[in-house]
Amino acid sequence: MTTTPRKTAPAKRSIIVQVEHVNRLLKTELPQSFKSTLCTLLEKLLMEANMYAGFNSNYWLETGYKDWMTSGQPEGKEKATFIVGPKGCKDTSFDSSFTHTIQGFYSRTYFVKNRG
Repeated sequence: MTTTPRKTAPAKRSIIVQVEHVNRLLKTELPQSFKSTLCTLLEKLLMEANMYAGFNSNYWLETGYKDWMTSGQPEGKEKATFIVGPKGCKDTSFDSSFTHTIQGFYSRTYFVKNRG
């Protein structure tokens, strides 16, 4: 008699610990190509656990929002600089070797829903 393995969802606490760890890594000077891989992995994990609550760019969270408000809240391509940083990579001109602590398209902070 063969039995199929039980499929269980990972414990929420374990996922939260992983999100915190990846968020710390995304604030280091890793190449954008590595950060891209971390983002893909984390998003898949959060989606499968139904805990994905989005992300925000680290540059936007640190300084970009304040600078955007001061600059009169420009939209379109101008706003992208405030989101990923003036030296950051845009999705369309992805430079996989670019490293920075908070600038860059894949320098992000992820959020978790159902933290209870």
